[in-house]
Amino acid sequence: MSAVLGSWKEIANYLGKGVRTVQRWERELGLPVRRPAEGNKGVVMAFPAELENWMRRQVSTALAHNPDNRLIQLQSQRTSRASVVLFQQTVRLMALTETLHGRCKILIEAQERRKSRNAERTETTAHSPLAAESRNTKLLIAPPAI
Repeated sequence: MSAVLGSWKEIANYLGKGVRTVQRWERELGLPVRRPAEGNKGVVMAFPAELENWMRRQVSTALAHNPDNRLIQLQSQRTSRASVVLFQQTVRLMALTETLHGRCKILIEAQERRKSRNAERTETTAHSPLAAESRNTKLLIAPPAI
């Protein structure tokens, strides 16, 4: 994000509000907006740090005077919007985790089936007459003397 917000639209987006709302806040509540050229009402700029400080001061002043103040509700809506996005991302992450968990279970089950089949093959070949004969043959052959 840029260090300077250079239009009403950028200021409004930064605060999570509409352009008319932030213009009204400038008129009625003293939102810190600067005009580089005197007389040109259309050109504005604001610094994010100043906007954040202003918002904190407004919230603390409003809380001191009236806990049901509209400004607090507006600030909480901005926070709520971020919370909604965070919640949506959390739900998506949980769904992806469930999918991954399901795939891992399938892989583990397939691996266990393979191990079971291999164990059955080994057991079958160990008890076959050919395997017994080869074991006996190995035992009858003595290693060469050196």
